Amino acid sequence: MYGWRGRIGVIVPAINTTLEPECHRLAPEGVSFHFARMPLAETSPDALVAMGKYAKEKGREVAAAGVDLIVFACTSGSFTLGKGHDEDIIRELEDATGIPAMTTSTAILKALRTLDIRSMAIASPYSDELNARQKIFFEENGITVHGMAGLGFVKQTPHFPLSARPVSHVGLQEPAVAYKLARQVHGRSPDAQAILISCTNLRTIDVIQKLERDCGKPVVTSNQATIWASLLGLSIREQRQDCGTLFTLVQIPDQPADATPNRRISR
Repeated sequence: MYGWRGRIGVIVPAINTTLEPECHRLAPEGVSFHFARMPLAETSPDALVAMGKYAKEKGREVAAAGVDLIVFACTSGSFTLGKGHDEDIIRELEDATGIPAMTTSTAILKALRTLDIRSMAIASPYSDELNARQKIFFEENGITVHGMAGLGFVKQTPHFPLSARPVSHVGLQEPAVAYKLARQVHGRSPDAQAILISCTNLRTIDVIQKLERDCGKPVVTSNQATIWASLLGLSIREQRQDCGTLFTLVQIPDQPADATPNRRISR
């Protein structure tokens, strides 16, 4: 039986072509991921809020698969309305299904707190407008954002080189794009304690280790944090050496609110 250790239901934007293969790639033995898709025409604040109205319906769909946890796996879709947006989505899903829930933004916050991170630089494919909302969300949650770099993507592109029928122009980007963008924002914000690569549709798994070595600090990404926190939510603790510092942690320390962050990566 697939999912004999745990089944995770994941709700993603319909245009997302990255998270699903990365979940299957990193799934430990005995863990299965099951997906439902929410309509999303473009990555704008209004469109993301409209997409969120499908969360309850899609939550019920994955609940029918007998999942143990439901994940609203859209970073921007869970921070757009500021602090508490992720918590509202979680409450709605749990009330509708009776199953524990989380969001990608919640997972990122958990990852940052676990790593004792209080400041970071952010790389994303988002527009300046969406990045500004992202900065507000994290700073309202106690994380200082020293700098950001975005690719300015909002709409799907009708044509893309070497792709006959593109689903999402973000999902078609090679991992090198995330690597270069993260290096760029790191260069602008050398004092940041960590780098966040935001967006569940941007490929990052292949470059996390390289970025941590090259930048000398922890790297958290939307997909890495989502998968890590999902497994943790099922009390499944598996170490990996290819997904950054976060995945090497099997014991999650309780951190006091005034803990002084001091975790860096040795070169």
